[in-house]
Amino acid sequence: MLTSFLILAALATSDISPGMQLELDAIETRKALRSGEIEVTVVSGLDGQSDGFKLSYRWDQSKVRADNAYGHRRIVTDQQAIFRLGESDPHIQILDRNYFVANATEEVFHPGLLGMVAVPFTLLDSYTLDGCMAFSDRSDESVKDVEIQGRDARHISYRRAVGSELQIWIAPSINYAVLRCQASVDGLTQSVESDYQQFEGGIWFPHAVKFQEFRDGDLKYEQSVIVNSAKFNAPINPTTFSLVSLSPKSGDIVRRNGERLLWNGDELIDLPDESEIQKSDISRTPPRSYVRWLLIANAVFLAVFAFFVLWRRKENSTKHP
Repeated sequence: MLTSFLILAALATSDISPGMQLELDAIETRKALRSGEIEVTVVSGLDGQSDGFKLSYRWDQSKVRADNAYGHRRIVTDQQAIFRLGESDPHIQILDRNYFVANATEEVFHPGLLGMVAVPFTLLDSYTLDGCMAFSDRSDESVKDVEIQGRDARHISYRRAVGSELQIWIAPSINYAVLRCQASVDGLTQSVESDYQQFEGGIWFPHAVKFQEFRDGDLKYEQSVIVNSAKFNAPINPTTFSLVSLSPKSGDIVRRNGERLLWNGDELIDLPDESEIQKSDISRTPPRSYVRWLLIANAVFLAVFAFFVLWRRKENSTKHP
């Protein structure tokens, strides 16, 4: 039994090419960023004149939260996704895992993916760390020693069964940093290049990331991401990834899997039944006898008031003929 296991392990190891091993090392380095928080500014367009938009990300293992400057809050965990859209009159929604599409992260991605995939920042939510590189359907692999950005790196290139050609530049000396990756197919080339900085704790992480898309050699689209601040492997308050952290007010309606629920200040409860609401309204309605006496009293008051007005007129006419 042990012999069979060792043989299978040896076969599995032999299937890992030198280039794939470098990519797996890069993935493991990013996975080691177990928790943290980063703030980024994203600028899109060829002119580079856009003001960009700012986002902050916090994560702890598989729990990720993304906030933007417009009051939108998105939280994704293994169990559910929680959204707060808007600031002044927020719309809060919860979707349990079986209610949103498999592998979907609802526009939230693990920050460790930054600079690891040749796609725009806004499409990173379609990827995971385990699925961003180290593909086994490769052929014609080549691994060379090169220099890029003034650093020694390994240049990996290969073809995939789906028809695309991938190139990846990895610097093992700075924690297997992915300096550049590029994917090409049918005249379309997408690339992402990262400028790394050493953050607190000696962790190398992209400080600036630039995505470019070329069609037949012509630049068609460009997007830049600047990491304004970053902190890694620091404790994150667990409530950061809960409904409570979105500050719902007592009485707010929260939709969960399409069902309307009421936040009572401590937890979500069912909305009162319509019959109960009607009973409550009836209990507040004055009895008919009370209403009848109220109408009689008003009539008496009006009659007395009218008599008083007529009497005053008569007195005035007597004094001033």
